[in-house]
Amino acid sequence: MAVVSSHWTSGEVQHAVDDYFDMLAAELHRESFNKSEHNRILRARLRNRSKRSVEDKHQNISAVMVEMH
Repeated sequence: MAVVSSHWTSGEVQHAVDDYFDMLAAELHRESFNKSEHNRILRARLRNRSKRSVEDKHQNISAVMVEMH
C-alpha cells in the first residue's frame, strides 16, 4: 500500500495530540508505555499515514510544547 503525502486534517491532528498527551501522562506518572504500539494504534485511526509521519507529528507537537514553556 502506497502512502500518499497530504496535509493532516484537524481531526487527524487532534488524534495525534490526544495520543501525545496520553504518552506524556504515562511518562509523568512513571508508567510504562510502548511508543511503537501507540504509533500502530494511532495509524489505524488516521488516513493512510506512515509510521515515520506519525513520529514526525509527535516531534512537532513536542517542539510546540517546548516553545510554549
